[in-house]
Amino acid sequence: MVRFDGYRRSLPLPTPKQQWQLLLWVFLLGMVAIVPQWFLARRSGSSFNSSHVVQESVVAGGASVSVRENNNSNQEEPSPRRSPDQHTQTLALVARLSQLDYSSVTDDAPFRNTEKEPWFGSLKILQEVSSSELWQSPAQRVTFAQLYRRPKDYRGKLVEFRGRVMGVFSLRAPQNSVGISQYYQLWICPEEENDPIVVYCLQLPEHFPREERMSEPVVVRGVFFKRWAYQAKDGLRFAPVVLAPSIRWEPVPAQSALPEESPPNPWVVVIVAALVTVFFLWYALRIREKQLFPKKAGTSASRFLPTQSHSDEKQAPGEEVTAESTGFPTS
Repeated sequence: MVRFDGYRRSLPLPTPKQQWQLLLWVFLLGMVAIVPQWFLARRSGSSFNSSHVVQESVVAGGASVSVRENNNSNQEEPSPRRSPDQHTQTLALVARLSQLDYSSVTDDAPFRNTEKEPWFGSLKILQEVSSSELWQSPAQRVTFAQLYRRPKDYRGKLVEFRGRVMGVFSLRAPQNSVGISQYYQLWICPEEENDPIVVYCLQLPEHFPREERMSEPVVVRGVFFKRWAYQAKDGLRFAPVVLAPSIRWEPVPAQSALPEESPPNPWVVVIVAALVTVFFLWYALRIREKQLFPKKAGTSASRFLPTQSHSDEKQAPGEEVTAESTGFPTS
């Protein structure tokens, strides 16, 4: 019977103690990969909140309150005190708007000739008012739903909303006595709403795009006029109409191609940590294999040599030795 000695046994699994050690190493490497990302996220979040506060204060431009947003709660801070002249100007603007007669305005209808007087009367007041006076006057923050459902409550009132301009059209004004020759029709989708508000403004900010399809963030403060009925591609639709002297453009700053400080890619950190873990596991198992199976001199060739079994019977005296008896193959 032929047998082979020196065959290698299967590699044993790590002991429970070694498994806990490997889990500890993986946990430590994961912490090394996650903790820096957590600090970078907190740092970027704090810088975003501070810039948002500055933007809100600039947009408010002297309104009654400026809302400061942070991670805890919304805090209202009073604006600087106004001089008596500014307070008089604010009351004058509100008083002038309240003197206009909007009884001829009809909701859910196109523009009519009977509406020209309050239309151009509102535009004349907005044309003559200064920008500081307009933004210092109290205005109601509104949404599309509020203007759509309650047009009579907001008609002739100063309103304000934030949204994105989806299209700009230059229109020629009809003949009038206030000297307005043209204005711009802006289709604006308010924040978190899909239905547009139509804004007619006399001027646009410098370098503001004038395209039929676009998306630019703006803030609008003007006078609500009516709920207008217009013919769309899919049928008759209704939209609130607001008159404004201009808009406040909030262009998004273009990102530089090569940022000064870019955080590391988290996937790269995870992959590097995984490779280090795999290398450590291979190295630990390799050391354990050498300890369990040390190499011995002179055993590499002898392990494959056949040995005769002790159960083989001895050859009888006088018996002839043939190829069959030796077990060698014959031709």
